[in-house]
Amino acid sequence: MNTGCVKARLWGPTLIAGLLFLWGFGATHLYAADWTAQASSSTATLRAVSGTANDAVFAVGDDGTILRFDGTVWAPMSGAAVDLRGIWAKPDPDIGVKAFSVGMGGWIYRYDNNASGVWMAMPSPTGDQLRSMDGTGEGTVFAVGGNGVILRHDSTEPASGWKSETNPDPNDTILWDLWGCSDCAAAVAVGFYGVILRYDGLAWNEMVSGTSEFLLGVWGGGESDVFAVGNNGTILHNDGTGWEPMESPVSANLRSVWGRSATDVYAVGDGGVILHYDGVWAVEDSGTTEILNGVWGTPDGVFAVGGKGTILYKGAPGPTTATLNGAATAVIAGETVPVAGAVVSVLGCDIPSAETGEDGQYTLAGLREGTHTLLIEAPGMDPVPQSVQVAEGATQTADFDVDPPPWIETVVDDQVAALNAEIDGLKTEIAGMYTQEERDAAVSAALAPFDVGVPGKVGLEEAIHALEVSAGVK
Repeated sequence: MNTGCVKARLWGPTLIAGLLFLWGFGATHLYAADWTAQASSSTATLRAVSGTANDAVFAVGDDGTILRFDGTVWAPMSGAAVDLRGIWAKPDPDIGVKAFSVGMGGWIYRYDNNASGVWMAMPSPTGDQLRSMDGTGEGTVFAVGGNGVILRHDSTEPASGWKSETNPDPNDTILWDLWGCSDCAAAVAVGFYGVILRYDGLAWNEMVSGTSEFLLGVWGGGESDVFAVGNNGTILHNDGTGWEPMESPVSANLRSVWGRSATDVYAVGDGGVILHYDGVWAVEDSGTTEILNGVWGTPDGVFAVGGKGTILYKGAPGPTTATLNGAATAVIAGETVPVAGAVVSVLGCDIPSAETGEDGQYTLAGLREGTHTLLIEAPGMDPVPQSVQVAEGATQTADFDVDPPPWIETVVDDQVAALNAEIDGLKTEIAGMYTQEERDAAVSAALAPFDVGVPGKVGLEEAIHALEVSAGVK
């Protein structure tokens, strides 16, 4: 009996595919990052970053440090004399860009894109430290800080100056960060001991945060999609119905948060921690251990700033128009079979991974143009990487040849041995159902049509052999 044929053709592919499907459960999806350091021309601790475009970015920090990035270099600016903590900029149809910065002692500075590049001090109604500022879609600019101070400025009427707002918090808790809705009148401020305040267009009101951790950063993609971060890896989210904690992959203090959309959010903090959210929060490699105090970006890239003048940048990759198809196979017992249930991912991309089907096929959609490293993973096997060059708008093929774990060969051999034993038992049972006389008579009857011994005709031995093969004896 040909056991190899039985194993490979009658039974092998189906069972092996099933084994490989089970083997594929539990694989993980890995991610990488591409943050790079930029020369900042300063060693002062940078506290915040904001701008209007990739070639109009401002970073502020200790000792009155103000830096401006023009798309090529970071250059120092003058005018401030105190430690700065917050920065906000907006496009201006007449002068190009308008910006404000706040700092210790209640100081407020403005920049109107003047030729000298000098920031000018503005009258302030407070001597308390100011920690953060932001504007709303209604033209209102807010600043918040120590002792629960809230200031308001109408940017459409500069002569009106800055005015103090009523804070509903009876404890005057330090407010650390502020987010203003860009297309509505709402704003949210966060601070120590889990304090969260919301401005509804008319007044500030307290919100229930559900935490007593210090909250140090807040950003929203809209009124019903706001994130807050803080000490000990705290991450909160408000979907318009209330604040709920999110699972955080770190315990480090998180100091700032910013996003492009509800599924493209960054948070930074102590020890150089950078997190990215695309439905799940994951750690990215920042390449630094400096404390990162601020993060901000555009559709073209993201900036993070921190200790010792640290400035990091992560550019946005190109169009997501390419598709990859392929198959994962393994050679077992000399037969090429599909690998089902394995996970194929793209390192450095936040596109969803793909799982191979029972036929070993997978599809990855939404890849960006350029060179990518694919990774296929399954328990019991070493991850297999493969580099592939992807063209914009293309549909390409990338197949995987994987080495199955040794235990699969053992399972196959055991199952084949059991199957062969069953076949041998059936043949013995069939043979015992007929007497020798009955078998001889059947052979004689079958040979009657043949001219046995006649030259050129089928011989006796050949005829018997043919009958035995057809009967399953051989």
